[in-house]
Amino acid sequence: MDCFQLEQSSEELRAALVARQDLLEQFLAAYGDRLRGSPEGTIRINHRKNRAQYYFREHATDRWKYLPLEERSKVGEVVNRDYLESIVLKASEELREIKRLLARGLPVSLKSSFQKFSSFRQSFIQPLYATDEEVIQEFYAFSYDPLSTFAENKKFETIRGEQVRSKAEWMIAQKLDECGVPYQYEPPLRLKGFGTVRPDFRCLNVRRRKIVYWEHFGKMGDNEYASETIQKVNAYGANGFHVADNLIITEETGDCPLTPGVVENWIQRILLK
Repeated sequence: MDCFQLEQSSEELRAALVARQDLLEQFLAAYGDRLRGSPEGTIRINHRKNRAQYYFREHATDRWKYLPLEERSKVGEVVNRDYLESIVLKASEELREIKRLLARGLPVSLKSSFQKFSSFRQSFIQPLYATDEEVIQEFYAFSYDPLSTFAENKKFETIRGEQVRSKAEWMIAQKLDECGVPYQYEPPLRLKGFGTVRPDFRCLNVRRRKIVYWEHFGKMGDNEYASETIQKVNAYGANGFHVADNLIITEETGDCPLTPGVVENWIQRILLK
């Protein structure tokens, strides 16, 4: 059993706890100050004949004072203070528990447990999850024949020595390589109800052990091309491929070319997180 999902969920939970800790600290810093400036005292409410009568006292030893209509604002001040106190108390308790969990090394991290052993002992351990190197090797084990259709259009050479069809594809390949994202160019992919397609790139998010396909549509100013593109994108959706999840789609026209910033943003958001 590969326990990667256990490790992945542990990392996600730890990140969520750290983010929650930060939010709670911000909340307590803001509302703790407001609470310290709140009025003292207690409100008592008596119900008589479907009408409420409000009483106030500042200290426990004071006599209750009836609040006439013109002094009812005091009720709102004290009740809102009580409401805020209850939330601040719960937030403080939660913050203490989160700090206690994180200090104890929870949730459990398989990677950190492995790293506690010396390199000599690690050589004898069989980790409960595949290493990044093993996952990358498995990714590249997917073999296929290069797409021969319109091979003459492959005029741009990447840093890996591949021939791609456009400057935009060259840019994407270069950025993937610069960011250390494993990828394959034009692999076959069967889309039920549509046929076999050749996405521009098959990429691997190593951290999440997730395969993401990247399609670049470079002639969106052509109506016929755009119509065919929509059909293809719909076929991806019908087969469980969704943009910003396991599918990246970039587009350009003659007047609006793809930019390095857009490519970098997709890589950072989908392939490196």
